[in-house]
Amino acid sequence: MVRSVGSEIGKLSETPAQLIQDYVDFLKSQPTVTGSGTPAGVGFQLTQHVPAEFGSGIETKPPQTAYTSGVLSLVGVHSLGGWGARQFSSTGFANSAGFAPSGSIWVQLDQPASLRASGASPMTLTLHHDVLVGSTPGVLESTLPGSVATVMLWAIPADLVR
Repeated sequence: MVRSVGSEIGKLSETPAQLIQDYVDFLKSQPTVTGSGTPAGVGFQLTQHVPAEFGSGIETKPPQTAYTSGVLSLVGVHSLGGWGARQFSSTGFANSAGFAPSGSIWVQLDQPASLRASGASPMTLTLHHDVLVGSTPGVLESTLPGSVATVMLWAIPADLVR
């Protein structure tokens, strides 16, 4: 999708800010849907790895992976945000209960390069092969790897019913 968005405007995204802006521009270029039909959106798949926690005074927690998918919309002028359904490795990736508070999170991409998700520390993003990647320092030492997230995006054009 990014390649098709990029080819429409004659360039490819090279930074997280450019990628986020490409999707903001895509949403702004789509027709407004009134009545029946489906508005444009940006599909996303967020993968988060939460490392094991151990050590003195810390309850031992095994590592965990969480998958979240949903649709992002415009938030303000230069951000994308939306709710996503979440699945955890600790539950065998069983489907969460729809969009109940325990089974969903708010995901927001802000320019120039920030990922915010409910219940997680904000992450600064980098761009690798059209995938946004973020990480936070470990809890025991700032040089140890902590939580890692990847975000893949795709455009969902508006569907007008005539």
